[in-house]
Amino acid sequence: MQFETINKYYIEEECYNCISEIIDIQENKIYLDETIFYAESGGQESDTGIITFNDLVLNVNNVQYEKKDSISRTAHYIDDCNEDYLLKSLKIGDKVELRINKERRLKLSSYHTASHLMFIAAGLVRKGITENTIGCHIKEDSARFDFRVESKFSEEELEAIRHIINKMIADDLPIKTYCKDIKTNQRVWECDGFEIPCGGTHLSKTSLLNKMNVKRKGIGKGKDRIICYFDSKEI
Repeated sequence: MQFETINKYYIEEECYNCISEIIDIQENKIYLDETIFYAESGGQESDTGIITFNDLVLNVNNVQYEKKDSISRTAHYIDDCNEDYLLKSLKIGDKVELRINKERRLKLSSYHTASHLMFIAAGLVRKGITENTIGCHIKEDSARFDFRVESKFSEEELEAIRHIINKMIADDLPIKTYCKDIKTNQRVWECDGFEIPCGGTHLSKTSLLNKMNVKRKGIGKGKDRIICYFDSKEI
């Protein structure tokens, strides 16, 4: 897969604003040569923020990958705009400034990191469960995994999962993210000997997380959901 847009957040993880060049405009979408906006993928919601050009301020409410043949490009969706308005205000080749919502990025990165700790802990408490993953979602106030199960998670299992997660947080473990295969652009999250394929945004160490809680929710026969959230509202 070739990428038409360079994902700058992989190069500079704490880059929250940059200058980029417009390469295309379609409908209410702007395409750029490079971006700091994370596009929704891997269960993680997209970044939001603004694109500015001189006095023009455009609100970016959603960012998505679009694939055609072997090319992937990143679409930045603009609030309350259509193609005619954008083409009157902007043109291909214009240099624009990008600025993401830093607070939202931090929350999403925190919960994505926390979700991996929960995934690891669930696999240690109930052997084989991670091979039965059927869904995940990372948002600003929680993260969850859905599994195929023969029996629901018990309170004893949930307590064991909580204990493992919070011990990993207390142990101040370093976290690495990197590209493992340049040809396929496969990225990996690594911590304490555990390796998980992931292209999301993350924190650099576990101790940056607050104490975490875990609960379950029934989502139908043969399925169960576990959700992680922080005891404190401050991440």
